[in-house]
Amino acid sequence: MKITDIVPKSPGFYTIFLDDKPRAVFNEEIIVEAGLRVGNEVTIAELKELREAALLRKAKERALYLLGYRDYSRKELEEKLLKSYDEEITEKTLQRMEEFGFLNDEDLSRKYAVHLAENKLYPPSRIRFELAKRGFGQFLIEDVLYELEEQYDPVELACRLILRKYGYPPYDEKRKQQLFGGLARSGYRYGQIKEAVNRLSEEYPGDDPE
Repeated sequence: MKITDIVPKSPGFYTIFLDDKPRAVFNEEIIVEAGLRVGNEVTIAELKELREAALLRKAKERALYLLGYRDYSRKELEEKLLKSYDEEITEKTLQRMEEFGFLNDEDLSRKYAVHLAENKLYPPSRIRFELAKRGFGQFLIEDVLYELEEQYDPVELACRLILRKYGYPPYDEKRKQQLFGGLARSGYRYGQIKEAVNRLSEEYPGDDPE
């Protein structure tokens, strides 16, 4: 097939006419890089490659746009891209983002886990759930939690959360019920909550919190 015309369609995009019929729309960069000119011969295979290159470029731009707003796990970004692109284009885009260093599950999972422990004061069980929800793999999650448990004592985290949300002891019966219920919803086990309350009552003497 011969390129018989290249006609502007929208800013930066052109319609390619092959044998006087509109066959494809490419952006200017694709056209320049491929050296497309009126009079050139183009095969079906070459046209398919150009279409794939155009889709891949659009997918990369979409991925970079998303990553410019926040960090994504590989799974999260994959789910976003699959809404607009097929599996092959999506996988190539994910690989390219990893090559660029914009997508790194190991770094992100560790950073996110520390954020959840340090700022949300979540225990390991809740952190495991949150990491899985973002699509991190099971083996990676276990590695991250192993490292995290060496840095953070769940009971100490529970103490900090109690002080943040419920203040200093002593706690009356109503306050204790709220405290135990609230920490349980955050993922703490009963024994961890009880130990945290005991530790705080010893550190800040008053009425027996138990």
